[in-house]
Amino acid sequence: MPLEKFINQRLSNTATITIRRVGKISFNIHARRQFRINRTQFVTLYFDEETGEIGIKPTTNKDEPGIFKITQKRGGTPLIYCKSFLDRYGIPCVEKPIILGAHWDSEKEMIMARLSVSTDTLTRSPEQVAKVE
Repeated sequence: MPLEKFINQRLSNTATITIRRVGKISFNIHARRQFRINRTQFVTLYFDEETGEIGIKPTTNKDEPGIFKITQKRGGTPLIYCKSFLDRYGIPCVEKPIILGAHWDSEKEMIMARLSVSTDTLTRSPEQVAKVE
């Protein structure tokens, strides 16, 4: 079998979110532009354990239950410090960042991203599995 030369090609204009080691989610430049994340200060977070989908819903209501503040230094990347959310669903915060493709779901009115790992491999303690009613 002949050798095939690999040429790395970045996908341009692809919106992504990144789960970082210290328990925060960040947005690349394309996600910031596409989802206008710089125009909102807060989000609520959702997780579908069956599909592994993460939902990020922008909100301007600072009194909404379960909100997370978006922090951003001048000209920097918007960040959501959400270790409690990631821990609750056993979403790993590993040494190497987890980069996920993201898209806007107009029906749900939120940013959606799917974990590529099986949700069976997510690590949760019995207290974390308890459903919130």
